[in-house]
Amino acid sequence: MFAESTSDNPDVVVLDDEYIDLSDIICGAQSSTAGLALLWRELGRATLAPRTKAPADLVRMGSRVHYTDLDRRESRLVHLVYPEDAAAPAFLSVTSSIGAALLGLRAGDRFSWVDPAGAVRTVRIDKVEPPLWPRIRKRRG
Repeated sequence: MFAESTSDNPDVVVLDDEYIDLSDIICGAQSSTAGLALLWRELGRATLAPRTKAPADLVRMGSRVHYTDLDRRESRLVHLVYPEDAAAPAFLSVTSSIGAALLGLRAGDRFSWVDPAGAVRTVRIDKVEPPLWPRIRKRRG
């Protein structure tokens, strides 16, 4: 069973150029994971926005995100990154379930999903710091 988002989650906004990169990652994956499945579903319901129109507190690639896992009662500070950049614990891959859950949210939003074990997980976005500079992903091919 793969991770599924619940129906009462807030709207998601994704930058149009990041949408392309993230779609490429999903389509190029050799196997599916719960995080990839959740990311695909979230991209499917996302509103796309140009980088110049994105709110400052939007969780996007490279954002520093302060969030609280409400089920585990833990707060964390992470950088949301592409999978190839997730080399340290403070760098959270967007293809993980929590990374996919954070993408496109804003400060104050809560997001719930059902993990592969059937447990409902909920995170709250406490603060978002925009990337210091846009991360340009090199396309393969």
